[in-house]
Amino acid sequence: MNSTTPFQFLPPHVVQLIVNHIVGNFRLVYDKVVVNSREHIILLRPLLWVCRNFCAISLPLCCSNITLDINYVETDSDSDDSESIRGDVDHCPPPYVDSPNDYVGHHTHHLARHLFIDVGEESIYSGAAVSVLQSPTYCDTTFPLARKLSVHIDMEQLEEDYELYDFDDSDEGNTSEETTENSTPISAEVEANIVSFILRIKQMAPMIDRILVKPRNSGDSRQISCPNLNYLVSQLCRLSQSIEYRIHGEAHVPVVFQLDGIRDLVDIKYASVRGASKFMQLAQKSAQTLRSLKLHTFLCRGAADLIEDNSGGYVTYPHLISLTLFHATCISDKEEPTFEGAVPFPALKSLCTINSYPFGDDTPFRGNKATLESLTIHLGDFAVSILRKHNVFTPTSHPKLRHVTTTLKGYDWHDEAAGSAAAVKFALGIGTRATVRSIDNPRSGSALTQAISSLSDHTCIQVLEVPLVSLELWDFFAIIKSLPLLSDLAVSSAGLGALPTGVTPEELPAYIVSTFAPMGKRFKCWHIESFRHLGYAEDAKYALLLALACPNFTWVSRLSSHRKLFTEHLVAGIASDMFKDYALRLQRLLLQV
Repeated sequence: MNSTTPFQFLPPHVVQLIVNHIVGNFRLVYDKVVVNSREHIILLRPLLWVCRNFCAISLPLCCSNITLDINYVETDSDSDDSESIRGDVDHCPPPYVDSPNDYVGHHTHHLARHLFIDVGEESIYSGAAVSVLQSPTYCDTTFPLARKLSVHIDMEQLEEDYELYDFDDSDEGNTSEETTENSTPISAEVEANIVSFILRIKQMAPMIDRILVKPRNSGDSRQISCPNLNYLVSQLCRLSQSIEYRIHGEAHVPVVFQLDGIRDLVDIKYASVRGASKFMQLAQKSAQTLRSLKLHTFLCRGAADLIEDNSGGYVTYPHLISLTLFHATCISDKEEPTFEGAVPFPALKSLCTINSYPFGDDTPFRGNKATLESLTIHLGDFAVSILRKHNVFTPTSHPKLRHVTTTLKGYDWHDEAAGSAAAVKFALGIGTRATVRSIDNPRSGSALTQAISSLSDHTCIQVLEVPLVSLELWDFFAIIKSLPLLSDLAVSSAGLGALPTGVTPEELPAYIVSTFAPMGKRFKCWHIESFRHLGYAEDAKYALLLALACPNFTWVSRLSSHRKLFTEHLVAGIASDMFKDYALRLQRLLLQV
């Protein structure tokens, strides 16, 4: 961990508290610890002593919870400032606090990089949110490092604010315009409260440059025209050049936006089942400035709707670097464009698409073979035909391509090993220039090892992630030997397998360390989801041994019912005779159980 006390220098009682309270008392969701009570705040104090980069705060506008990200650094590809916005807390534990709000107000706000505001009963529209932010608790509070603002909105609590309209899948764009024109106008009072809220946020967090809006689904099957939310989103767009709109949960209700006055954004993200037409228009209006676009939706034609304007011409995005298109193609009366002679994305470096090979003669990306550095293709039912047709890249046709991801889901190959080999070859097919980020299949270790063994000319692969694969411990050794430059490896689970010839169970720990240590030191990341067919005492022992062999080894187990048992074995393992000789080598131990 960065900016932490090395593990071997921690007092034993702190180690005990950290392990026990993290795995036994906190509800972990990836990097986040959700603190629900005063008791948890007190229990968190030993953790504060070690992990000192708290950076996300949930302002308690309608709930008492505090969300804290521990040692989390934004790693968005378009973010260059993540390393420069760190901060430290004093080494001593924080003083006793009477409530979670006191803790937030006095101990973490100066480190916050991400503000969460949950709009419920105390609404932005009524002015209650501004009153809270101007109260004594927050009147002198600033968030100088905060760059991102998330506004979460409960649509069920705002039902008086919106109107419902029947949604016609076949005419989404016209429906949006008609409902927008007929919607009730925003009141002067609500408009003033929203403006006051925006101004207060700018005072508290002057560096905000990314906005996330997450309306929670109302549960209705019709379209929402919500003038208050509409105006709020438009004002948030003016606060930042980056807007992300994401329906929370399994939502089917889009919000109709009036975004006509918004343009020149640099980053747009939209995720909703329907209602993408307004954001398509927003992207076209920002075409000259847009650098990143992510679109997850149905009822659109993907790149065709993004590029083709109302007059039948093409829109060019001269500075767009990153594009993600997850969409289900809709039935449309419009004739599919041919893109003949068009290069709509001349600067594109990163492309993520689904169920399509992007470099065919009829796609708008055929002109990007020389610019792409990262390619992600998610393949479903058409995986077999696509892999058979396009399973080889050549370094000359894609000179800058380094990162290739193939995700294969929903396919039915009778010969799993052959299918797995095809998947691996597709991802590694650009030769020694590749860095492979992820392969969701093959599903068995034997298929993976067979595929890798056939790739003798791909020995400079650096990153291999195979989330669905379960390997024996000795398969790791074979893979590492086959790929001498491999520095990142992640799999779902590992089993011990048969003992090596001539090695007794008593000699196994020393054998593991001596076998893996020479190669493990070159790893930046070695990640195993869980061990299988082992008792929890064995889990803890082998996790610690591999951590010794590879300083950046991480192990994640999600079997929460055995947290306490595993914790006992882990602490016992650290103190055991077998482990004590190696304990001083351990610099980093990441557990998520």
